[in-house]
Amino acid sequence: MDPADTNDAADSLAARLANLTQEVRRQGGLGVEHSRNLREASASLARFATALSSLESRLALLTPPSGPSADPPATVPIVRREPYVPTPAPYGGDPGACHGFLLQVGGVFQQQPLTYATETSRIAYLVACLRGVALTWASAEMDRGGPEASNYLAFTTALRRTFDHPVRGREAAQRLLDLRQGSRSVAELVIDFRIYAAESGWPLRPPLLKL
Repeated sequence: MDPADTNDAADSLAARLANLTQEVRRQGGLGVEHSRNLREASASLARFATALSSLESRLALLTPPSGPSADPPATVPIVRREPYVPTPAPYGGDPGACHGFLLQVGGVFQQQPLTYATETSRIAYLVACLRGVALTWASAEMDRGGPEASNYLAFTTALRRTFDHPVRGREAAQRLLDLRQGSRSVAELVIDFRIYAAESGWPLRPPLLKL
């Protein structure tokens, strides 16, 4: 039984007893019939109160104590997925390919900054792409334990100083002057022309003449 229902019943019985008492007093005395009704009502009320007290005691034993409120679920952090970037072709020490190789490696780091967030992780990735004399040089630098072993900028600076010796200036200009099509297609000739022009410092388009 719901405790609220028992309380309502007790209140109803108490109200009935009070009305009966007032009615008896209004008639000026306690008659035999009224006295009997009053005694019966009082006895019923006493029995009901006893039963109600016993029921409340049982409910208190059956009701489990309320535990602490559960903590709200932890918010799961959203991890941004980095794009896939192809691994650059291995670099073996070709002086004309060093600049392009480092450019490709830098593109990987730009697209995947979380994966390569530390200096050592970037150096390790670059070393994994080296072959031949370039790998031999890197092994010697790492064994030496200088700043190049832990600082990416210092490592790439030393790499450029050792291997990055592309054709520049007069030599590139001479190659541009000696450029011939031969058995190549026109498209291949144009590509070589643009490369040598950029290396020699020539503008790809001649300046407009002022009249």
